[in-house]
Amino acid sequence: MPIKMTTFIIISVIFSTIFFALWTYIKSSSWVATNGTIENIEIIEKYNQPDLAISENRKSFDYIINLKYIYTVDNSKYTGTKIYPGLPNIFSNKKDAEAALIKYPESSKVTVYYDPSSPQNSSLKTSKSISVKSLAILVIFILFVSLVVFGGIIIFQKL
Repeated sequence: MPIKMTTFIIISVIFSTIFFALWTYIKSSSWVATNGTIENIEIIEKYNQPDLAISENRKSFDYIINLKYIYTVDNSKYTGTKIYPGLPNIFSNKKDAEAALIKYPESSKVTVYYDPSSPQNSSLKTSKSISVKSLAILVIFILFVSLVVFGGIIIFQKL
């Protein structure tokens, strides 16, 4: 059975989003550091509905870090919200989210990294802070998730 156009569009959007996030993350190694201040940080717990009847008894949550920090570049003030460039501030593990609260308490001084060609793009971490091994694991994980999504779409079409 040939892949339908809507499936192709969905797959294209997924891969484009993943590619853009990964590209932004890798490109961040050339970003410039400046000083900033955490204005607000909180965890928002979001319940995920189970996808299958089998998993109805398992509760799943995402922990969203709602973050706001300010920084100045060339006498212009900017506001940032990202911990990692190109990636959402979402954790599936509550301990990881709580670690962010501990690491970035309100009113604390932080190092902010920004894109010198577009200073409004910023994050608290860059690809400089991740090892090559961790980056390889991240790429493999993203490819694995992509394959699972792609396979799921193909299987769903056949049903």
